[in-house]
Amino acid sequence: MLIEGVTMREIARTAGVSINTVTKLLQDGGRTARSFHDTRVRGIRERRRVECTRVWAFAETAQTATEDPNRPVRTRNAWTYTAIDAESRLIVSYAITFRTVGAAIAMKDDLRTRLRVEPALVTLPLPANIPGTVENTTADFAGAFHRARVGAAARPGQRTSAASPMETYRAVVNLYALHHNYCKVQSHSGATPAMAAGLDEQVRDTAWIVELIDARAPRPRRPSKYRKAVRVPD
Repeated sequence: MLIEGVTMREIARTAGVSINTVTKLLQDGGRTARSFHDTRVRGIRERRRVECTRVWAFAETAQTATEDPNRPVRTRNAWTYTAIDAESRLIVSYAITFRTVGAAIAMKDDLRTRLRVEPALVTLPLPANIPGTVENTTADFAGAFHRARVGAAARPGQRTSAASPMETYRAVVNLYALHHNYCKVQSHSGATPAMAAGLDEQVRDTAWIVELIDARAPRPRRPSKYRKAVRVPD
């Protein structure tokens, strides 16, 4: 449900659990997905046509109006930067950050570490002045990231005790990228993006993602000694 963009509060109501339970599961899944992406989405062979773009995520308020009515409320726009292989549809690199020159440069540096051969780079006019033109391949992902933004409930004033809107949104995008790369079969190739790029050999499912989360989770803490139960006579 998180991958499909269902809101966290709707998930909590449907599953009959606390919103903080959903938040914790999302954070565990997001960290696992990002770790897997950083470890496995590397060493991509052959020369690739990589299309880069950015999608607006949400506006984060740096100050609420109730803190100081005399000061104007400042907002910062968070963006999702993506670098996608045009042939396999693999999300090679992505980042959720604010719009700066450093963000575009960091995207290029991260992309360089994942490819063995220098790619043919096609981009929007990013702040780092990367030349190029706009292509349509990445347009399909705009709607998906919009659903992720809505599902994350990353809106000012709708915070949970466990994570900020930025952390929540990042976790949702991490899960979406993992599911897209390894679980979603593309109609044009009949394989997942990871299979088409030579990174995997089979179609994965959400149960596989759950296994990754469980494998990374720490063991539950149990007391070394248990107190003996004392039975009280009737």
